Amino acid sequence: DEVPERKVSFDWETGACDARYLCGVGRGSSQKAADNDARAELTRIFSAKVESVSESLDGFRQELSSKTGETWFATSEVRQKSIVSTDRVLTNSQIAARKKTSEGFVSLALIERAPAAQALRDRIGRADREIDSLVAQAKRTNDAIARLRQIRYAVLEHVDREAANADLTVLSTDGRGIEAPISRSELLRLLGAARKALKVALLLTGDADDSLSGCFQQALTQKGHELATVERAASGGAAGKMVGASDALIHAQVN
Repeated sequence: DEVPERKVSFDWETGACDARYLCGVGRGSSQKAADNDARAELTRIFSAKVESVSESLDGFRQELSSKTGETWFATSEVRQKSIVSTDRVLTNSQIAARKKTSEGFVSLALIERAPAAQALRDRIGRADREIDSLVAQAKRTNDAIARLRQIRYAVLEHVDREAANADLTVLSTDGRGIEAPISRSELLRLLGAARKALKVALLLTGDADDSLSGCFQQALTQKGHELATVERAASGGAAGKMVGASDALIHAQVN
């Protein structure tokens, strides 16, 4: 492919270039190999910051799992949402210059900071507005299941915005990102409150004893739910009566 005409001041040895760009120099036995190595160098620039955010979000993930007994997201997803992922590097970068030396081929890859940073700010802004909307809906509704669902979506949207924010700290000239309007600790608090407010009823029909009832109660407690009522019946006829007294009904038929 053709190299775009750009007036970029850079150093072939160090890869240093003017502040408008983020640059990486690559070397290889062919021009394609040098291009790939240059883009890989850009990836390495982002990697340290993304790894730091990944570790932080991993702690968040573990706290979510300990409170809910659920697997929320894989830490690897943060890297996939970041520019660090191969397809995003290819989309956001260009090969600005190439040359051949006695030792092989050399390429210069770059990302123009301003438009890439603005795209990230737009993405973060959309995520923050969505999180704010979901939290507002959760606070307004009287539907406990809908409230829990909305807070869950807000938590997952927060993970996406944090990946974008990590990239922004690398691309912005001042090294700063955008502080989240709703913090992780507040999302955790809202999630805990939503789960605690959910009234769960357990109906056991058939041959159910106290130990089985205890197992169900323990499993639900580990997921952050509290049982509003537990009843046993010979058949499922009591289900209709119990639905009105709870937000969710778990009906277990034991043979």
